[in-house]
Amino acid sequence: VQEAKVVYLLHGKNGDGEDFGEYTGCYPYAKEHELILVIPSMSNSYYADMAYGPRYFTLLSSEIPLFLKNTMNLSTDREKNFVLGYSMGGFGALKLALTYPERFKEIFSLSGSLRPMAINKKLIEGGQRQDLNLAFGSCNEEIYKSNDIYHLVDELLKNKTTIPYINLCCGDRDGLLNYNKAYAKFLEEKKVPHSFTIDQGDHSFTYWDKEILGFFCKIS
Repeated sequence: VQEAKVVYLLHGKNGDGEDFGEYTGCYPYAKEHELILVIPSMSNSYYADMAYGPRYFTLLSSEIPLFLKNTMNLSTDREKNFVLGYSMGGFGALKLALTYPERFKEIFSLSGSLRPMAINKKLIEGGQRQDLNLAFGSCNEEIYKSNDIYHLVDELLKNKTTIPYINLCCGDRDGLLNYNKAYAKFLEEKKVPHSFTIDQGDHSFTYWDKEILGFFCKIS
C-alpha cells in the first residue's frame, strides 16, 4: 500500500462519491493500473468549510488523509498522490492541490466549475445561487481568498512554490467551457505548467468516463 499511487476522486454538484462507481468504470480502471482510489462524499459543499453547513474542506484536507495514513499507511509522497474531479469536483481538485501543493503531483479537472470568486460573489449577492451562498456566505476576505483558484495560483507563484501539474479538460458543448478557457488562458499568461484539452462532449459521465481512463493510463 505504501508504494501504490493514490488518486482522490471528487464528485460534482448534486452527486456523491458513489457516482464514480455507478456511472464510470473507475474501479476496473484502477485495478488494471494498480491505483488506490479515495472517493469521499462532500454534498454540495463546493469543497469549502461551509458558511452554513459542515466543515467539508477540513474533512477532505486534514481528517481523511490522517485517518488513511493511520489505518492503511497510504503513501503521502507527493509523487504518488493525485486528485481528479468533475464539475464542482474539478474546482475542488484545484482548490485542494493548490492549497496543499506539497501533497500532489498532478491535478485533473474535468469540466470544472472554474468561476472566479468575484463571479460567485455577484451570483450570491443577486440572490441567484443559494448553493453558493450556503458554501461561501458573504464571501468575506478570508473565504474569498481561500476559495479563489486564481488567487491561490498567484500566492504560490509569489512564494516560488512548486505548483502541481494542472490538466484541464472540457467538452466543446459544455456550459462551463468559457470558464475553463478563461482559467487556461490565465495559467498560460502566468506560465504555469498545464494542459488544456477541448474534446467533443458535453457535461456528462459518458465524456468523463473516457477522460478518467486516459488520466489513469497517464499516471500509472
